[in-house]
Amino acid sequence: MFISFPPKYSPYAGHQQVSIKKLVKLLYLHLLLDKLYDLYLNIMGLKVSSRQGLMDTKHNRLSILDFEKLVPSLNLNILKSEFYIIHPCFESRFNMHRLKNPFSGNSTLREIITMGALYCLIK
Repeated sequence: MFISFPPKYSPYAGHQQVSIKKLVKLLYLHLLLDKLYDLYLNIMGLKVSSRQGLMDTKHNRLSILDFEKLVPSLNLNILKSEFYIIHPCFESRFNMHRLKNPFSGNSTLREIITMGALYCLIK
């Protein structure tokens, strides 16, 4: 099974890049406290439904560490993992070259710099 996700503390884990408002696309914006985040989104003019979608995403994020703890409970094993600062899918979406995270061995830096955690899981 292939799994790819932006880790909980990564720059765009809140998926705020999907907003049409430029100032909502700020890095790490989703790490604000809920009240501040919602207030900021409101000030930026996002509709209630858009704000709620971003808040839901904020509350459902998953860290790399939590994911790796979850895998064995599902009777799965990690065959391979890769961590990217520039996600491979950005090559086709934004014409950016993929860039692996050189800090993958440091769990803290891996969590906050990785924009794409990719896993191949086996049973």
